[in-house]
Amino acid sequence: MTVACSYIGTSNKIRSLRKYLKEETKIQQIIDFSKVQIFKGAVTYPIIFIAESDFEKDNTFFYHLVENENVFIDSRNHIEYFSLKQDSLGIDSWSFNDKFSVIIEKISNFKALREKFGKCYYGVKTALNEAFIVNNFEIPFSEHVKKIFEGKDIKKWFTPEINKKLILFQAGFSNKQYSVSSESTLLKKMIVDFPELFRLLLPFEEQAKKRYDQGEYWWELRNCAYYDLFAKPKIIFPNLQNSNKFSFDEKGYYINAPAVFLPTKEKWLLGILNSKIVWFFLTHICVVRSGGYIEVKPQYFEQIPIPEIDDAKKKVLVSLVDQMLQSQIELHSAKSDADKRIYEQKVNMLDKKIDELVYKLYDLTDEEIKIVEGNV
Repeated sequence: MTVACSYIGTSNKIRSLRKYLKEETKIQQIIDFSKVQIFKGAVTYPIIFIAESDFEKDNTFFYHLVENENVFIDSRNHIEYFSLKQDSLGIDSWSFNDKFSVIIEKISNFKALREKFGKCYYGVKTALNEAFIVNNFEIPFSEHVKKIFEGKDIKKWFTPEINKKLILFQAGFSNKQYSVSSESTLLKKMIVDFPELFRLLLPFEEQAKKRYDQGEYWWELRNCAYYDLFAKPKIIFPNLQNSNKFSFDEKGYYINAPAVFLPTKEKWLLGILNSKIVWFFLTHICVVRSGGYIEVKPQYFEQIPIPEIDDAKKKVLVSLVDQMLQSQIELHSAKSDADKRIYEQKVNMLDKKIDELVYKLYDLTDEEIKIVEGNV
């Protein structure tokens, strides 16, 4: 017996449900509201789909993207639908454009970033940024004071140096430093030895004690097994992005979660990550948030396909990336509007050259490039 059902859900949230619908049902119709805000005050991207219980191989279904929230949908005759193949839908995400799906499938034949470069890592978790991340010119850098970028500080290609500092007492430090059993006595010793830091921390004592993420005492940060990686060259990026925002850091900056970093000194990889084709890929697998932002979590970032690249092409790409980084520095330090326009033109020219090279690495055709750039 055939059973029909309809469901209102989100297009990129529930992997097991997507898998079931694709492989076990016959989809009849999907109406996509991801471009409009249906539920006022709530950030949601719903879809409505209607399906039958009897799976049918090579099934096609009707799809409509709602771009005007004032449209009243009551039947297929009132709105424009497209016919799509059910087997074109993915499991990790749904893309409702056959041309897009073909490109995603094509570039996904390359090995994923995780396979080539290993895992990426979240930044430090303070659970109370206002206490542990400070703007203070007076306190010097030390074992317990580190340079830090928050996610909102990270820019595409190059992130200018800022004065934010992280107060870092690692979990277990206090007990190793002092042989006392009383927390109050231990705190007094810490205040004597680190007066400037505790002058900043003490106003937040009660809030800090309530944190779940903390070390053995309220002034310590939670345990982290990879503090040493922050000092090494790395690619850093914010969790939320409305365009590629991958930046290179070799000055030992810490970052705070939910920003993420990949330990690597390979600048050519930065060129690929900041390309239009990678942004195209990410927008089709990442969770969408309000304002055109996508959530680039590690599990999505690590799926990025990385093309094969020989030493000669790496050298060319590294040269372009180095030029881009220098141009970004010059743009940031430019004093006059005329100088800014000059460097902006140079940045745009380098962006175009990098995209052209990366398109070739992924073996995209002219038609596929038009689709990617039109979608971006």
